[in-house]
Amino acid sequence: MERDNRRERPMLADLRKFRQYTEVVGQILRDLWPLVAVAFSILGVALHQLG
Repeated sequence: MERDNRRERPMLADLRKFRQYTEVVGQILRDLWPLVAVAFSILGVALHQLG
């Protein structure tokens, strides 16, 4: 059983790191969402003016 515990510990550590990474990415996307929306609206207006 000790071998199983040794295998699980690095896996749990990897899962924690992955969770932290996804939380950081999610926070960045939440922070940048208004900028993306503004950029697309400006692009849409520019394309409408050209067309």
